[in-house]
Amino acid sequence: MKKKMKTGLKATLKVFLVIVWTVAVMMGGLFLNNEVTKDYTKQGTNLTFNILSRDIEIKNTDAIIQIEGASRDYFQLKKTDEILYSTPIKPPLDYDYDTYFTLSKNNISEGKWEVSNDKSVTFNLISNKPIEVIFHDNGTSGFLSLIIMTGLFCWVLGFMAIDDFVNKKFIIKD
Repeated sequence: MKKKMKTGLKATLKVFLVIVWTVAVMMGGLFLNNEVTKDYTKQGTNLTFNILSRDIEIKNTDAIIQIEGASRDYFQLKKTDEILYSTPIKPPLDYDYDTYFTLSKNNISEGKWEVSNDKSVTFNLISNKPIEVIFHDNGTSGFLSLIIMTGLFCWVLGFMAIDDFVNKKFIIKD
């Protein structure tokens, strides 16, 4: 009889844990994903920024804009009818990686530009008039997957803790 109580208690605690963790992971995941993927804006005439999993949009302007870019991996900037390609060059002194790609000074027009690279890219935009750049999440972020995997890991740890707790608190004597 006690063995059935022990098994029932474990099952009840595990079901409760799954419900609580599912709700917590879903709420946390949605909140954090909204924070990570929301758009943000920079304004000025000399903008330097690193981006990862973001596209850039240069808002309506008649400014002449010059762009430079650098990354340890190959990258491109694509707009409907334009593509800017990075080229490999010798890495700077004391650079941590063997590869270094740059986008030399090019003029860039307004509009939405897709950044093709999974790694961080550093850009510098220089303009003769103030410009506004909006950074959009391009959907390649694995952040939601990371939250789900963390939730699953916590479930496994919770199951092990429940088994250990019930086994220690309810010792069956034969």
